[in-house]
Amino acid sequence: MKTWISWAAVAVAAGLAPTPAAGQPEEGRPGVAAPAPGTCLTAPEVELARLVNQYREGRGRRALPVSRSLSLVARWHAIDLSENGGTRGTDPRGLPCGLQSWSDRGPWTRLCYTADHHYAEEMWRKPRELTANAYLGNGFELVYRTSGPLVLPRVVARWTDGAAQRDMILAEGVWRERDWPVMGVGVVGPYAVLWFGDQPDRQGELLPCPSVASASRP
Repeated sequence: MKTWISWAAVAVAAGLAPTPAAGQPEEGRPGVAAPAPGTCLTAPEVELARLVNQYREGRGRRALPVSRSLSLVARWHAIDLSENGGTRGTDPRGLPCGLQSWSDRGPWTRLCYTADHHYAEEMWRKPRELTANAYLGNGFELVYRTSGPLVLPRVVARWTDGAAQRDMILAEGVWRERDWPVMGVGVVGPYAVLWFGDQPDRQGELLPCPSVASASRP
């Protein structure tokens, strides 16, 4: 099984999402319509947030609330990557499009994001295209893709095995001057997307979907 890990710093303003054209299949439940991005957290998203916070707390960091705004952006990106592959191919210079790319098949502008961050400003504006600009801080993204089953403990383990990704999660290294107040999560198909924000979310915390919440009760 092959896996790919990618990360990029993304300055964002996140808020309300456009209404999706159709329901998306929920992870692990083929044919069942998932809630629209920013509505509630699916079971895999709840688990991803739990695992990230567990790792943070185990290393002396506080657990982070799950931002409605950042989770909205994370889910939309995961949907686009899962359904459309983001944007494949190369940019006009011949450089390949990476995991931060977006397709032309949604309510957003197509973007081929390259490893040299040449299109960073376009990526920074991407969440503003999808939201009502309710989130005023900067956001920073981790993306994981697998060609096999998505095993969330393995996702977090792979992220934390890499110095750059681990430093982002713990706000260490080049991130040491930041103290993340919120994070956002999105899980769709073989993709897991994680965002950190440098300001609180005025839209508040995103809660688990009712079916997820009821399943967790004794």
